[in-house]
Amino acid sequence: MQRRTLLVAAGSGMATITAGCLGDGDDEAFDPENVPDPEIDLEPGQYEQCDREVVLYSWLPDPVQREVDAGRAGGYEAEHIFLEETIDPEQSHLRIDDDIYSPRVESGDGETRILTVERVRPETLPRSRTVAVETNTSGSIRVEIQAGGEVVLDETQELATGERSVFGSLSRIGPHTYRVFGDETQLTTDSINVDESTREVTILVDPEDTRHEIAETELQDCQFD
Repeated sequence: MQRRTLLVAAGSGMATITAGCLGDGDDEAFDPENVPDPEIDLEPGQYEQCDREVVLYSWLPDPVQREVDAGRAGGYEAEHIFLEETIDPEQSHLRIDDDIYSPRVESGDGETRILTVERVRPETLPRSRTVAVETNTSGSIRVEIQAGGEVVLDETQELATGERSVFGSLSRIGPHTYRVFGDETQLTTDSINVDESTREVTILVDPEDTRHEIAETELQDCQFD
């Protein structure tokens, strides 16, 4: 693996870009060896932060996109990281094309900050979503949920009629298949999809009609103008 180090102006200081071959090579559209210099010459305080958990790369201002590109290519070091103005790296992920990326900002030498951007696999949300069960029967209730062929939740609880209980949480993005058992008898199997708009999943257990409800949040696009 080859790396290269570039120095570019960034505001009142200098920025260091270390570019190299990172990742698993599946992202054919992105060539870390040909990432252009960000050449960011802005004063801090340009943008307002968006609190979305998943922010599209295309929404980001051009200077911030260039920071992200450098972060994906091996790392970007500067006195100020403008990505931190647009999102909270600890609370948000980036969607670039069809993939989810996690940005990470750490302190460098002296007063610099270092940005790295890495693909998240399997794709997950920064915060998990609650899975609750409501039942109009009593007895042992078991819920098993799979995603991508992997069991991500398997919980059994004794519930009384009319009781509601949290069985766990989900953070994987995408389709899930769940099965519900009552006293060792399978009551139903169904599928759900989890994404950023998902707030909570509730499974309504009824021996005659077990089903699910998904509470969702209406989301607005990020605006950085």
